[in-house]
Amino acid sequence: MMKRLITGTIAFFFFAALLPIQANAAGEERGPAKHPLARVAVNGEYVEFPESLSATIIDGRVFVPIRLVQHSQIQADYLFGQERNGLFYLSVKGPLNYITLAFGNGVKMLRISDYDSEDSRQEELGGAVPYIQGEEAMVPLRVLGEAMGLDVEWDNEAKVARLETDEKYEAELESAEEWEEGMGEYPVHWDEQFAEPITEEELLSFIEENRLSIADYRLEYEYAAIVLEVGEHESIIYTVDRLRNGQLGAHDLRFSAGENGEGISVKKAAGYLSVAIHEKARQHQIDSCIVSFSINGEMKRLKFDIGDKPGYLLPIGQDVTSGKIYLYGNDGFFYENWFW
Repeated sequence: MMKRLITGTIAFFFFAALLPIQANAAGEERGPAKHPLARVAVNGEYVEFPESLSATIIDGRVFVPIRLVQHSQIQADYLFGQERNGLFYLSVKGPLNYITLAFGNGVKMLRISDYDSEDSRQEELGGAVPYIQGEEAMVPLRVLGEAMGLDVEWDNEAKVARLETDEKYEAELESAEEWEEGMGEYPVHWDEQFAEPITEEELLSFIEENRLSIADYRLEYEYAAIVLEVGEHESIIYTVDRLRNGQLGAHDLRFSAGENGEGISVKKAAGYLSVAIHEKARQHQIDSCIVSFSINGEMKRLKFDIGDKPGYLLPIGQDVTSGKIYLYGNDGFFYENWFW
C-alpha cells in the first residue's frame, strides 16, 4: 500500500491556498481554445476533466491536468509549487517510484527515483515541458505516465490516449473505495464550483470542536481560511480547508515561529505577518505595531492597533519579502526586529 505524501511538507512549496501559483513565461496559457483536444482512458475507463482543463494536444503531445494522477486506478499523489525566482517544482509519488519535474527560467528537468534502490536518473524534458492553466500544472501525459510505470498508447483515429496498468503496478494499489475515501480528506480543487464556501460560524465551530488555540483568522478564500494558532512558546500559520468530503480540515502545510527572548514570535506567510505575544511580553500591554518594508524601491510603513488578543494576522501583501517590525507597549516597552 502506497504511503501518501503529506501535502506541503517540503519547505519551498507554497500550497495554492496560501500562495496562488503565478504563471510565468514557462507557464503561459496554452489551453484548449487554441489547440485540439484529446480524450484519456485509464484501463478502458474514460476520464472526465473540467472544461477549462481539457486534455490538449500541443505539438503532437497530449497534456493533462496533474490531478489525473489521483485517479483511483493510478493512485499517485503530488506536490506542486513555485519558488520566488519563478521556478516550478512538481513532485509525484506513485506506487512504484517518486518523480520530480522542474521547469521555468530555462530549466526543463525530470528526475525518477526508485523505491527499491537509492538510484535515480535525470533527463531533460525537451519540448515536453509542463505549463500552467489557471492554477494547475498541465503535464505531458506520455512522459509522466511512462515514468510512473504505466503503459501509454495513442489511438490517433479516436484521438484517445489510453493508459494501462500491469500486475506489478496493480499489486501496490489500495481498493478503489479506500483510495476515494482517502481523497475525500484532501482540500477541494482550486476550480471547484459546487462546494460550500466556508462560513465564519462553521470555522468557529471547527475551532471549538478541535480545541484549537486560534488567536486570529482571515476568511480570504471561499474554500480556505488562514488561521494563526498561538501556543505557549510557538505560533503557527496554516489554513483550514473545505475538504472534498464536505468537512473542514486543518492543512498540513504550516509556517511556525518560536518565541524569542522578548516573548514575541513573528512569521511572514501568505501575504500576512503574524505577530504572537506570548506570556512574557503580555505584561507590557502592547497596543500598537508598525511594519516597514520596501517594494520596488519605495519604502512603506503600515500601522496596526494591537488589543488584548495573543496574536494577530497583519495584512502586508504577498510581494513583501522582508522588512522590519516595531511594537510599542503602554509601559514604554519598545521592540524592533527584522522579518523575512
